Amino acid sequence: METWDGTPEELVLEVLNTTPTVDGTQRDLLSGEEGAALVRRWGGTGEGDRRNLVAARDAVQQIVTTGRTDVDLHALLDEVVQRPRLGTDGLTWRLDAPPAAVLALEFLATWTRLTTEHPGRLRRCANDECSRYLLDRSNANARQWCSMSSCGNRMKARRHHRRSAARG
Repeated sequence: METWDGTPEELVLEVLNTTPTVDGTQRDLLSGEEGAALVRRWGGTGEGDRRNLVAARDAVQQIVTTGRTDVDLHALLDEVVQRPRLGTDGLTWRLDAPPAAVLALEFLATWTRLTTEHPGRLRRCANDECSRYLLDRSNANARQWCSMSSCGNRMKARRHHRRSAARG
C-alpha cells in the first residue's frame, strides 16, 4: 500500500480540495471506493477514518468559506484526551484518540496551526465557479486563484472580454 508522505500543509489542501466542481457539479472525492483509497494513501485504514475526515473537512470548509464557527465536531472531539507525561525534558502532552480519529485530528491540528501562524493565507479560490482552496505562500499575500493555468487565466480572460464589450 502506498501511503501519503507529503507535508501536513499538503494534507490540509488535499483534504479541502476533495470537493471539486466538475462541469458545474460538485463532486465528493472522499466518497465510495475513491475516498477509501485516498484515506488509505493518507495513512488511514477504514470507514471510520473516512467518516471522521469528511466531518472535519466539511466543518473546516464551512469555517474558511463562510466564517461561521457553529460546526458540530463533538462526535469526533469528545473522544480525544490529552495526557501529560513527565520526562527528563519536562512535561509533555500526548494525544489519546481512537485510531479512526487520528487522521482527521492531524488535519484539524494542522489547519489550526496554519490559520494561527499564517492568518488569511488559507482561502477559497476567487473563481466563483471553482470550489478549490489555496494556501498563499507569496510575500504579498495576493494570490487569488488555486491555479493560474486554469482559474487565473480563465478569470483574466473573462475580465478582458467584459472590458472589451463595455468599450463597444
